[in-house]
Amino acid sequence: MQATSLPSAEAAELVRRVQCGFCWRPGPSEACTPEGDHFARWARARRKGLISADQIGAALDSLIVITDGAIVGRSA
Repeated sequence: MQATSLPSAEAAELVRRVQCGFCWRPGPSEACTPEGDHFARWARARRKGLISADQIGAALDSLIVITDGAIVGRSA
C-alpha cells in the first residue's frame, strides 16, 4: 500500500492567494478553517495555474471524500 502524500506548506501558501469559492470568507493568506482550506479553493488555484498537478494530487490523496467543501489540511 502506498503512503498518502500530504499537501506541502508551500502549496497551501499558493492556494491562499485565491479566494475560496465555497465559503468566500477568508482574505488573502488566511485559511478557510483552522484545520485547512476547502478543496474548492485548491481547485481554483489549480485552474489559475498557481499549483501543479502533483500538488493538487497530494490534496486529493489527503481526502477520504472529495467535495468542494472537504477540508484539505497540510503537512507540517
